[in-house]
Order: sequence, then structure tokens, then C-alpha cells
Amino acid sequence: MIRSSVYRLYPGTLRRAQLLSGVAGANRYVWNWAIGQNRDAMKAYEEGKGEKPSPTFFTLGLEFTRLRNSEDHEWLKALPYAEVRYVLKRYADAMREARKGRRGFPKFKHKEDGDSFTIPQNVRIENSGLYVTKVGWVPIHRQGGDPWAHGEAKQAVVVKHPNGKWYVSVSWEVPDAELEDNGEAVGLDMGKWNVATTEPDRIFMPDISRLETKLKRHKRKMSRRQRVPLLDADGEPKRTRRGKAITVNSHRREKERRIVAKLYRRIAHIRDNWRHHVSRGLAGRFGTVCVEDLKIRNMMKSARGTVEKPGKNVKAKSSLNRGISESGWGRLRWMLDYKAHRVEKVNPAYTSQTCHQCGHVAEENRRKERFKCVSCGYAGNADINAAFNILALGTGAAGQGGAFASVRAGPSGLARSSDPDDLSMDIQGLLADYCI
Repeated sequence: MIRSSVYRLYPGTLRRAQLLSGVAGANRYVWNWAIGQNRDAMKAYEEGKGEKPSPTFFTLGLEFTRLRNSEDHEWLKALPYAEVRYVLKRYADAMREARKGRRGFPKFKHKEDGDSFTIPQNVRIENSGLYVTKVGWVPIHRQGGDPWAHGEAKQAVVVKHPNGKWYVSVSWEVPDAELEDNGEAVGLDMGKWNVATTEPDRIFMPDISRLETKLKRHKRKMSRRQRVPLLDADGEPKRTRRGKAITVNSHRREKERRIVAKLYRRIAHIRDNWRHHVSRGLAGRFGTVCVEDLKIRNMMKSARGTVEKPGKNVKAKSSLNRGISESGWGRLRWMLDYKAHRVEKVNPAYTSQTCHQCGHVAEENRRKERFKCVSCGYAGNADINAAFNILALGTGAAGQGGAFASVRAGPSGLARSSDPDDLSMDIQGLLADYCI
């Protein structure tokens, strides 16, 4: 299996830092060159002057070899061949995904977008150093040591973050881990900024309100800073093919942009660290983790609607979408997939409206964060109650006299739709959590 670890990379000297930036800049240049070549070829094809372009990695690799050997691009020979050419692999993959309608078409990159490049093969890591072709050995360090040093390094991605620090993410091929099953199981209900378990307990995300306030303040400051025209050697503004002036951040705006990027990264690290601790703790104590099989992408669709048919509860739905995004349900589930012995995904319908004591299903059972069964009188936290229902479904428990059968069928015995585009059943229980 493949595992990855992130290291801090220390150029050490100005010369090495310039060479690393040069490799990243060449990647950006070749990416933009590929977009330009494809657009020109597509325009010629539409005018009936050529064949339809086929931007595969093989065809782009042949074009790159010719570009590298041309008179105007001899500077590319001073940079590593494989590291610069591999950006065309990413471009070809992006074009394939765009043509399938899974994502947008690739766009031109600017220096402000950041520096990065990939070492696609023959990754050499020795004595706390990473070897970069035509750059040399660059010291690397990871706090806490390297858990995958016994594996084989397959690929490395070198990135310069907006705060000016260099990092490298190394992918290791290691033997499959033998995960033991201790016979214990836990149910997990995911909510906004917390997860509820059957221990019973609710695990909340760290409070980062101070950082979010600071982020908003600096974003406002950045919005007031100006962008300035990019000048050529003669002092004239550079323009695009359509005649639009090219602008870049002023020094003051760039300073604020770096602060904003640093705050974004710090917030992301805090949240990701929380997800790692939660997933590691659950996987270490329980052999089976039962989670909801949520259609997260469908759930995060906007409720804004159109002018003719405006949506309902747009503000509440926007808050829910933001909570789902910040909680990172998909990433937490992905972490559990490779850390836990077994992850059981269950149908989420009506788990928030079902009493785990008697199995009675009713919308009146749920009132925001409180749950009170109108049938048997059980009262408790709604998320923890849902976690018990998820555990019962995941472990195949019969409950009390088969009461949990109603969770699968829904109220009045109605069968739940299996259509992934039918959002009403997928998010009915979750939207009830927040009275949307």
C-alpha cells in the first residue's frame, strides 16, 4: 500500500533556493505553453486547417522534447528533464477529466499561484537529505521521525508555501498492515464541527474563532490594497492577446496575501490534526466503525435556486454547507478507511428521527439537539441517539423485538429511494438537526 509523509525542506543556500524556484518556474512555463499550444491547435482545427488536438502525455512529451531542443529554450536543458516534463502528465490528466465533465478546463498559471514540482521516479532519500537532479542534496526534516522509512520512496512533490517555506510530500510503498479486530464496534454520527459516538460522547473540533476573526480582518485589509500593472522592459504595461492589461499584487497587497495564506494554512492544519486524532483514537479502540453513507457532494449543493424559482432557507443551507466543508466529513471517513480494521457504511435515512430504545420513528422525536421519543419517553442528545442507530444498522443488531427494521424502511413502511440524485431522503435527517 501507499503511505505519504510531509517533510520540511531546507534549501540552506540562496543558490539552491534559486534552483528550486527555477525548476518550479519551468513547470509553470511548460504548463502555460501546453495550454497555448492546445488552444492554437483547436482554433486551427475549427477553421479546417489541421487535425483535432489529442493532448495525451505521450504526444505532449514528444512536443516537449522538440521545445527543449529549440534555440529559444536552451535554458530548459539546465533544468532536470523528468521533473519538468512531468507537469505535462498532470495537464493531460486534467484535460481528460475536463472532457468527461468532471472538472473545468486547465487555466494559465501565474507566479502568484505558488511554486511546486514533482519528482516522478527514482526518489533518493539518504541521511536526512533529498536529492534533486541538477540541484543536489537538500536537507529535509520531519518532526517525530519518519514512520515509513522502511518502505520504498516512489514519488515526491516539492512545494513552496506562501509563507516562503519549502516542503516535500513523499509517497512510500510499504507492506500492507495487519489490522486486528478486537471485536468492539462503535457508531459515529457526523455533525457540524463535532462527531457523536456511542461511548457515549461528542468530540468537538478545536475552537479557532480567534484565528477566524483575524483572518477576516486581514482579508478586508487585502481587499483594500491595490493591484498594479505588470510592466515590460520598456516600462509599458503588458497585455493579454485580447488587449487586457495584466496586473499583479502591489507590495502591500502581497504582504497581506501572505498573511492570509498563512492563516488559512494554520486553520487547515488544526482541523486536519483534529481529524487525525479522532480517527486514530477510534481505530485504536474499536475494530469496527459504523458511519453514515452520506452523499456529501449532493448535500452541499446550493439552495439558492433561480430568479424564477428562488430557493428556501438559503441562509441556513449556506451555514450547513460551510459546517460540512469545515468539518471534513469525507476526509475523516477516508482516514478511518485506512486506519480501522473495518468501516461499515449504513443508510443514513431516519437515523436522527428514530428512537434507539424502542425503534419508534417520528419527526416530532427530534428538536434541534434534543431527542425525546413521543412513544416511550426516552430523552437524550439527538446526535448520540443517531450514533446508536447507526451502530445497530452497521452491526446488524435486531434491537428490541426487531424495532430497527423501521429505520431501513422509514415511516409507515415506505421504502427509501436508491436514486443518488434524490436528495430529500439523503439529507432529511441531517437538515432536521438544524431545523432547516
